Amino acid sequence: WRHPARSALRSILCLLGIYAPLWALLGSDTASFAVLKPQVAAHRVRTDEGLALPTNAGRRNGAVNRIGEEISASDDEMLLAAELREAAKNADWREAQRVLSIYDGSNTKVLTAGMQAALRCKKYQDGAAIFEQLKAREAALDLPAYT
Repeated sequence: WRHPARSALRSILCLLGIYAPLWALLGSDTASFAVLKPQVAAHRVRTDEGLALPTNAGRRNGAVNRIGEEISASDDEMLLAAELREAAKNADWREAQRVLSIYDGSNTKVLTAGMQAALRCKKYQDGAAIFEQLKAREAALDLPAYT
């Protein structure tokens, strides 16, 4: 003989077993696994971590922009650029510094290869310094200098 209270209790527990987890996952704000935080702008994170690079948007770039125009280089400069690309490929900043230390010119191809090596080696301040050298020497900047 089945007791009606026991049968009702069993039905309620069965319903709670089905609907309670669904309610907890879908309907309750307090059952969330993550706390939503507002996203912080990337430049603010870089500034807070001391990794921001100084910029001055109001000042004109002294460099000559020649997007799409080929910039010539001597055979020696092409060799230095190749050495810098190889150092970048191997993430060898010491080798890139060695190559840059023996070069005193201002060819965009060589210095752009040096910038790329700095970026590959995560030497962002050094890469920015090379870009500033290009601008200060009013070197012709092509697309790779900006990428």
